[in-house]
Amino acid sequence: RKNFILQTQLSRGVKIAHFSSRHAYIDVDNELDYNMVWTKQRMSIASQLMRIQAWTPNFKPAEETPLVTI
Repeated sequence: RKNFILQTQLSRGVKIAHFSSRHAYIDVDNELDYNMVWTKQRMSIASQLMRIQAWTPNFKPAEETPLVTI
């Protein structure tokens, strides 16, 4: 959480929920912070690559997403 907040330089609060070792839910408080996080698309946290993807109602943490960045 601390690494994520430092890298994104958010202006307001953020809620981060941990689903599993591969998935986290990030909810920011305002549009400026949303755009800051969303435009990153990829970040390195503790030497691990983190991909940023929009949440969908049919999200299943056990399934790999078929979406790729083009």
